[in-house]
Amino acid sequence: MAISGPHERELAAGLSARPLPGIPLRLAAELRASEGAFHDEIRPAAYVVSEFLPMRLPHGLRAETYFQAGYVGGRYATAFFDGQARIEREFAQWKDFRLGAGSGVWGGAQQGSSRLDIGPAATATFPLGPARARLSAEYRFRVAGDAKPDSGPALTLSAGF
Repeated sequence: MAISGPHERELAAGLSARPLPGIPLRLAAELRASEGAFHDEIRPAAYVVSEFLPMRLPHGLRAETYFQAGYVGGRYATAFFDGQARIEREFAQWKDFRLGAGSGVWGGAQQGSSRLDIGPAATATFPLGPARARLSAEYRFRVAGDAKPDSGPALTLSAGF
């Protein structure tokens, strides 16, 4: 089900590749087909995604960065960019379960909307089947831009294989 509610359905298919093994960037292309209450739409997208490895810093700190940029076609076609940088320190571990805390900077922009946030973050990482999952709880203070919502909490669950 798409964000617009129960009257909209969406199907997406795509491909991605890392054409230059020594450069941590992945190129991707996808096609999204939407069926809505008032219209149907095909939206192509092409983008590049970073695949930087986490960096160890002094005093047990760890830095992670991420960005993506691209273009989405269709009725509301736009170029876009988003990214984050985080510095965290692990403070507890039990078997494969780890807890960490730190701070981050998050930002993004597309036609007509942008934002830049800063704030504290806490994470829990744990096994989830064959993958590692991360649950992040953050409080993001919007320091620039006009995108909604205003400052507030963010909860993210992600997994990698």
